[in-house]
Amino acid sequence: MCHTSCTNIYMCHVLASTGVIRHVLTSTGVIRHVLTSTGVIRLVLTSTCVIRHVLTSTSVIRLVLACTGVIRLVLTSTGVIRLVLTSTGVIRLTITSTGVIRLVLTSTSVVRLTITTTGVIRLTITSTGVIRHVLISTGVIRLVLTSTGVIRLVLTSTGVIRLTITSTGVIRLVLTSTSVIRHVLISTGFIRLVLTSTCVIRHVLTFTSVIRHVLTSTGVIRHVLTSTDIILLVLTSTGVIRHVLTSTGVIRLVLTSTGVIRHVLTSTGVIRLVLACTGVIRLVLTSTCVMY
Repeated sequence: MCHTSCTNIYMCHVLASTGVIRHVLTSTGVIRHVLTSTGVIRLVLTSTCVIRHVLTSTSVIRLVLACTGVIRLVLTSTGVIRLVLTSTGVIRLTITSTGVIRLVLTSTSVVRLTITTTGVIRLTITSTGVIRHVLISTGVIRLVLTSTGVIRLVLTSTGVIRLTITSTGVIRLVLTSTSVIRHVLISTGFIRLVLTSTCVIRHVLTFTSVIRHVLTSTGVIRHVLTSTDIILLVLTSTGVIRHVLTSTGVIRLVLTSTGVIRHVLTSTGVIRLVLACTGVIRLVLTSTCVMY
């Protein structure tokens, strides 16, 4: 175990035996944290509010949070998950390997959903009240609901499909045999999607801007976006990663299993990093001086 202190511009800390941990703080406000052996963890915080987090070996996790409000999350190896949230209200979600799921929600209230492998499902809801739903490969299902009250539905004998449209605006769709897909859209703005068999995917969108996304099987990913700008991200299996961004500018990152890493950034410029297990490392950066 060794501790290396560089010049006034750079501060380096190296912890050997269980793995190499490097923490570099420069005068430009760049923080880089690398943990190797069990897996590479890189955390970069720049003056432009860009946070990049990469965890490799078992799987690659990349998280980027910019000042423009762009959040990108990528998880590969077991399956690719891409989540992008921009300030324009565009949400894009892609899950491949077990099946491709693409979800796009724009400010023009256009919703597009695609699920492939067992069959392609496309769902589009526009502001004119047009709903088009297409399922091919196992059977073709076409549903069109217009303002004139025209409903077209085709059901084949390859699987059980139930569709219900009520006067209150409730749409329920259930497809069984290969996997259960339940889609519910009610007049209050709730959209719920559940896909079971290989993994459970739940997506909820309400008028209060609450978005909850849960993916389980290889690992639990929970993403919550509320009207108070609170973002919670939890990934478990190899280790627990918790990322919290509040309206007060507080960012908390916790990684446990091989060691506990806690990172807190507040609006006052205080950065605290705690690494426990073989030894405790605490780093506090204030607007006046550096202590460690």
